Amino acid sequence: MALPPRTTQHFDGFKSNFARTLKSLCGSKGSINKVCLELGVNRQQFAKYLTGSTLPSLYALQRMADYFEVDPSVFFVARPGSSKLALAKKAAPPPPDVAQGYYLEYAAVIAENKEALRVSAWKFSHSGAQVICHGEVPDFQTSQRFQFAQYHGTISSFGSAMTLNATTKKNRNANMLAVLMPFETGPNDYIALSVRVDGASRSEVIGSASIFRFAGNAPDLVALVSEKCGTFHKAKFNKGMSQTWALIARQCALYELTIRLTL
Repeated sequence: MALPPRTTQHFDGFKSNFARTLKSLCGSKGSINKVCLELGVNRQQFAKYLTGSTLPSLYALQRMADYFEVDPSVFFVARPGSSKLALAKKAAPPPPDVAQGYYLEYAAVIAENKEALRVSAWKFSHSGAQVICHGEVPDFQTSQRFQFAQYHGTISSFGSAMTLNATTKKNRNANMLAVLMPFETGPNDYIALSVRVDGASRSEVIGSASIFRFAGNAPDLVALVSEKCGTFHKAKFNKGMSQTWALIARQCALYELTIRLTL
């Protein structure tokens, strides 16, 4: 099953929600010029953000979130029933109700201009009021299976969903922001919509849909990464990968969220 077109109505809505949210937040600060001055952002560039024609890098997005005192995810995920944004910083929500342990993430990507699954290993662990995440993510710019980037970050509650915010300093200092929602395949499985930004040039944004599947509390991590993880082209899928691809493709038909674009 082929993935949907990479320029989609869903992504248009994604950008529209960002622009609408940014305008509302700017209104709380008095003027756009004041916001640009205090953020140190070029007014012409900021105008493109306000129209949704251009999205900021995750670094710039995090600066905006800190400036407006909101979670970064409010820029991209519409809150049903909310006519106004809560602009004041609220008390930290309780940690997400997620099982500790290891997860395999199956992400639909384009590798070497071919449809592929990028399989990553993640560890979720509770640390006080936080949930910490560590990921071993294949470098999807190469087809070699054993080149991985180590991502580190946190997972936060977001209504009935969760947000994962992680960074890697290897090679490109890339950032990842994902929204995870419970999924039908198991009590500890999640469907995720993610945005990944190349931190070196900050010019490439990769959007993808993926499935996180619980792999146990204490698996053999070396075997898990070496045997299960990597970037696998569709022509070489085994039966399990084909079934996972079909699940993701079905979700893409609903969300239409596999996008690659150059800003």
